[in-house]
Amino acid sequence: MEVFNTRTLTQKQRFNTALITGLIAAVVLGIVSGYVRKLFNFSMIVWAIGFGVAWVIRKTGRGVQNKFSILGAVYAVLGIVISDVVWLFGIAALFSPGAYYVAVSLFIAQDISSIIWLMFRLVAVYIAYNYSRVF
Repeated sequence: MEVFNTRTLTQKQRFNTALITGLIAAVVLGIVSGYVRKLFNFSMIVWAIGFGVAWVIRKTGRGVQNKFSILGAVYAVLGIVISDVVWLFGIAALFSPGAYYVAVSLFIAQDISSIIWLMFRLVAVYIAYNYSRVF
């Protein structure tokens, strides 16, 4: 007769699992969405990064604390920046720090399109923040 379930993960182990799997999801979704944006010029695909990162963190972490939401938002930002770099320069530029600077400054320098650019990204971060933890 088993009294305790020793195969369950502790809260710290679940957060560490969410750290690793969320990072992997952010990188993979960033690369895939960058290529999709390059092929179809569809900017709302960044919302998929928010949903995907949140889903992975919620399923692997199963946490109710606010730190899971913050982790989802941070990884969503990382995935969006990776998506922008892949969209502009290709996958070879992922390891070039200058590509990240150019990707962010290129969109900030624009006028009305930078507001729309910012709104798409803020919605994706909002989605990741709200859906990354179990309620």
